[in-house]
Amino acid sequence: MKMMLVLLFACIQHPEPQDAGPMVQLEKQNGQQFYMDVFEYPNQKGDLPKAELDFTTAVELCTSVGKRLCTMEEWKIGCGSTQFTYGENYEHGRCYTNQQNEQGHTSLMHGRTAQIASGQSKECQSPNGLFDMNGNLEEWVSDDWRGMTGNLAGGAWYTHWRYADCTARYSREPDYRLAIDRPTDSAGVRCCWSDWEPSEADIQQDANEQRQPTKIEGAYVSSNEIEIDSGTWMDQYEYPNQKGALPQVSVDWFEADKLCKENGKELCSVTIWEKACLGKENTLYPYGNRHQPTFCNDESTTLLPSGESSNCTTSTNLFDLTGNAWEWTSSDLTVSELQHDSTVPIKEIRGGSFVSDSLKAQCRPTVGYPLVSADMTMNSLGFRCCRVEKEKPSATAMQNITHLCPSDMRPYSTGCIDRYEYPNRKNTLPVHSVTLSSAQEACTNLGKHLCKDSEWTDACTGSGTRRWSYGNEFSSTTCHHAAQLHQGGAKPSGSFEDCQTPEGISDMTGNLWEWSNSGLLRGGNWNFSEGMGQCLSTAKPAAHIHNDEIGFRCCATIKESTLLLSVP
Repeated sequence: MKMMLVLLFACIQHPEPQDAGPMVQLEKQNGQQFYMDVFEYPNQKGDLPKAELDFTTAVELCTSVGKRLCTMEEWKIGCGSTQFTYGENYEHGRCYTNQQNEQGHTSLMHGRTAQIASGQSKECQSPNGLFDMNGNLEEWVSDDWRGMTGNLAGGAWYTHWRYADCTARYSREPDYRLAIDRPTDSAGVRCCWSDWEPSEADIQQDANEQRQPTKIEGAYVSSNEIEIDSGTWMDQYEYPNQKGALPQVSVDWFEADKLCKENGKELCSVTIWEKACLGKENTLYPYGNRHQPTFCNDESTTLLPSGESSNCTTSTNLFDLTGNAWEWTSSDLTVSELQHDSTVPIKEIRGGSFVSDSLKAQCRPTVGYPLVSADMTMNSLGFRCCRVEKEKPSATAMQNITHLCPSDMRPYSTGCIDRYEYPNRKNTLPVHSVTLSSAQEACTNLGKHLCKDSEWTDACTGSGTRRWSYGNEFSSTTCHHAAQLHQGGAKPSGSFEDCQTPEGISDMTGNLWEWSNSGLLRGGNWNFSEGMGQCLSTAKPAAHIHNDEIGFRCCATIKESTLLLSVP
């Protein structure tokens, strides 16, 4: 009998699974208790945590050891009450974050992970004794966000330290790309256990707190507008267009569109928005080309009243175009891969938010995925209105160029560029898996050179008149740049007949990333990669990187072209 009581007491004290690694007991505000794994799955100190998980696999792994996925609310409790798992202030090297991603971007990783063994970062420990809650691997949690049942939290080994924290703000940002039905290279999981099952309310708890709309004081002010071009006006501030008022956030695209139209205006198009932000000087930020940390409300923690950042203004006196709140635009960019509902379009957003870093909070994005399903509401996403008498069509005409090029090349303003990706032959699979130096050598051997950034961009944009090689309106079918992972891989050059510039240069959008002479990759690849396949899209891998998503094409100066033409 005494032995039975001892065993019963042990069961009561430790009801959680005992054979799947150590766990810590935690408690929610409502008094419900739960247990959380000390390490990322498989929850063993010294083991390499399992990566490349999709949401379903994460759920299955936890279920296989008698546990379940943690909710976002539970994950945050485990991480701690301060911004970082070890305290309020960032400490360099404490957790495994901020590491260089040699592939250049997450869209180029595809199985090339670099996580370290669980517990190796000995100082990366929460007050509850949990390891690696910030960094190493992002962790799947149950969450009601973006119309999906899961989300990622905590950041990965390559994540900027500002985003790898306990707030999970980064995965709540509108430009955070996530699909729960596909493996995410840097995604792992840590499991929870309780003697109760989380309800829908439990799963929605944290997301609902993030969706709360701002309380708008006062009515919309239609008269605060600036003429940015003949016949085109833009509101001076984010809606409700009042200096000193908090911007209206947590509205979906349909509501934002309705509010503008009720006032005789409309959402700004991307073309108008970028032109207003860039100004005549064509600067990265509204105020200039160099990021000033105190000018706009970016890299901060909270939304501010419109106009409070008095230096965050264009030369025409438009406020808060970068930072504070992302802004809906009227421009559509529907990609089936990113839709959670095939009936709901995807719309472009601009400007970044108070959470965004200096690369995202720019006038014209070249990184990330600034687009959102039109039915989403987020507390860092607002809008402003424009009034347009008649929007001028964007120019996509052929450049007026007179110099001659070899027959397998096409002219751009200062030289010639190969019509196709190397080896520059139609209906031939382009060469991939080349390093930067190999690409440079191959072009030199042909009497050409690997394209400079300015040359490549000039040829793709038509001296700045196009966003994609084929024009200014996105098409998911014109080029090979919106494929699913399982449909991936380069296609023979010229396979997409319409994927060319007006000058006849093919596949500058998608197919393969292309090396430029500076070591940047240009134009995106087949997998709707970094920067959405725009001409200005870039990624920067280490120079020795070579994989089946990277190719190149060659350029020739007018002098080099003349020599090539003189060869019989």
